[in-house]
Amino acid sequence: MRYEEARAALEEMYEANGGEVTAETDEKSAELEALEEIKRQVAEEFVRFPGEYAAWYKNVEAQRNLIEGERKAMEAEQKKVLARYDAAIKKKEATLAWIRENMEAAMKIAEVKKFDKKQTGGMFSIYFQTSKSVDVDEALAMKDYKEAIDKLAATLPDWLSLTPKISKSVAGKLETLPEGFERKESKTLIIK
Repeated sequence: MRYEEARAALEEMYEANGGEVTAETDEKSAELEALEEIKRQVAEEFVRFPGEYAAWYKNVEAQRNLIEGERKAMEAEQKKVLARYDAAIKKKEATLAWIRENMEAAMKIAEVKKFDKKQTGGMFSIYFQTSKSVDVDEALAMKDYKEAIDKLAATLPDWLSLTPKISKSVAGKLETLPEGFERKESKTLIIK
């Protein structure tokens, strides 16, 4: 690895200075030669002691396998811990939903739209927020255009696909919605 790093560094030096031999390139060349000698010695030693190199390799491989096993065990433990947190979060979310549903129902029965901070002891505001959206039945909205889309798609090469996308935000700005679109209004209980 050091040999490859030194070789790459030497090439970069020559590239940066236009191939000129400098003190720095001489120094890097000497380092490269020393590393080449070590590489040659390693090759010679391997031929003389193949069993030792195989044992070294297998030892490092076993160390790697041990670390991999530890990592998998850690992942499994983390999943267990996260599952406990997820379960606790779901339980709290269910409690929040139950409280919200009961507050909403009580406000609707009492025909109350808002509680301001004076009514809640100066701490909270509770009110319904109205939001508007557009729902779309894509098959119904696109039925008049299906033939034209299919015709265009048939002219395209296989590597190019055509996927029409309906923009609800653009349709929502229209005074009269096209067929297949419907305006929706929903109220959400806000607790601040």
